[in-house]
Amino acid sequence: MKRLYVYGWDSESQGEAITQFGSSKEINLVRWISEYGVERKMEWRNLHYRPFTLNESSAIIDDQTYARIYKHFPIAIDMYSRVAYTRGFPPQEFTNILNMYVRYFYADLKLTKPDIVLFGNIPHFGIDYILYLCAVELKIETRIVFQTLFPNRFFSVSSFEELNKLDNSDHNSKNAIVVKKSFKKDLFYMKKAKQKYGFCYTKMLADFVRKSFYRRQPLTFSGIIVKFSECRIFTKLYPNAIKNDIDLSINYIYFPLQLQPELTTSALGGIYVDQLLALEQLSAILPDNWKIYVKENPKQTPKQRREFFFKRLKAIPNIEYLSSRINTHKLIEHSQLVAVVTGTAGWEAISGGIPVIIFGQAWYSSLPGVYKYSDNIDIKKISSRNIDHSNLEVKLNQLLDNAYEGVVDLEYNEIVKNYSDSKNVEYILTYLRKLAI
Repeated sequence: MKRLYVYGWDSESQGEAITQFGSSKEINLVRWISEYGVERKMEWRNLHYRPFTLNESSAIIDDQTYARIYKHFPIAIDMYSRVAYTRGFPPQEFTNILNMYVRYFYADLKLTKPDIVLFGNIPHFGIDYILYLCAVELKIETRIVFQTLFPNRFFSVSSFEELNKLDNSDHNSKNAIVVKKSFKKDLFYMKKAKQKYGFCYTKMLADFVRKSFYRRQPLTFSGIIVKFSECRIFTKLYPNAIKNDIDLSINYIYFPLQLQPELTTSALGGIYVDQLLALEQLSAILPDNWKIYVKENPKQTPKQRREFFFKRLKAIPNIEYLSSRINTHKLIEHSQLVAVVTGTAGWEAISGGIPVIIFGQAWYSSLPGVYKYSDNIDIKKISSRNIDHSNLEVKLNQLLDNAYEGVVDLEYNEIVKNYSDSKNVEYILTYLRKLAI
């Protein structure tokens, strides 16, 4: 019987599926780190938001193994910076905390001896990423699930590297999705998204109140001051940096910035978690008399948008930094190309007939019209290529045949017609039982 170590799987149907699976004779559930269940939720919150509660570990890690894990620390730090109480921490403190997690998980995996470590989403909080790295070093099989934009479909991969190889030979579901040739998609998570800045003193007061009475994600006093400082800087610099009037008749590449820190950049962007690096490299190969229209993400907070972000952005040739209020679909429609790290705008572009350059690991990377960035890419040449929409539709359905039925991300319940937890439990159990084989 295989031994299973689970991270995540927090929603009602996910939790029930793991509970039933772990109680069966099909698998030995040796550890489950999750917010599902009262006692487990408290343990999860302590692990994530109060690392000082971690038991000290004397796990012995050889130098070569540690070096391989340590080289991923910049990515892990970017991920972990989203945790509220780390606001204002110096780099050395992030390094100290991550080292504690390395020792904790390395020792725990050696103690529990799992055959499989199963993640309920792509690791992107820093803590889960450290767990993933430790499992890889101990040569333990990992399985990562993540939801698609299409109702009741999720992918499962064995590694980060496999995220670029979703079109494998397994057929787990049958699909006949019709793709409308249009840039506009009904993305529920972008509804009512609006750039928020200003009211810095009010927000600071709210943070002080939260620190006193709301302890789920504890803030430090220094973190509150840092948040206030970031708010003041963004409120001052953002309105003066953006353009609201643009010329859609010129040749341009549209580059929508993605929310940071977030899964799509921290986990899937690689070195292009630094989105300005992507812009610098793209600008360097831009044809004469072309521009890059860069639109800020409407969900972006003042975090990661301080003085030197704007100073560095301004130094990139042929860049126009646009207000988040400008219609993204109009910008795609009139562009010669769209460029993204991994964002959904790339899928919107190719499904409407505009080619896209990607810098990171996007789920749609194998579809027609998608080109991986390199410094010798011919921008004019690929911008003139047509996308066969019927072929795109065929390839998409072939890709989704490799997906599983079910919802593994609670937010995506709302796009499933007549969704029910009980039915979803059965879908997830069908997937889980394949792990036990």
